[in-house]
Amino acid sequence: MYCWKNNTVGVYVKARDTYIPSFAKGVSDILGVLPGGRFLAVEVKRPGGKISPQQLDFISNIRDSGGLAFIAYDVEDVQKQLNENK
Repeated sequence: MYCWKNNTVGVYVKARDTYIPSFAKGVSDILGVLPGGRFLAVEVKRPGGKISPQQLDFISNIRDSGGLAFIAYDVEDVQKQLNENK
């Protein structure tokens, strides 16, 4: 499996003390490729965190395209999803 953290925050501009937002709203925090080439998307939330409509759309699009996409509130959520979707 190959995974990477996707920069979803944008780019900080020190001179303006602000962020330039990412143009791809809703893209999951962790992206990857599972063995066999299946796409992986993990939306990371702290307990009680809320998912945006754009994030739900992204997860739905990945699932509809045959990828594995889910929301994880802790590492156990990730382990469970990966074990159930081998």
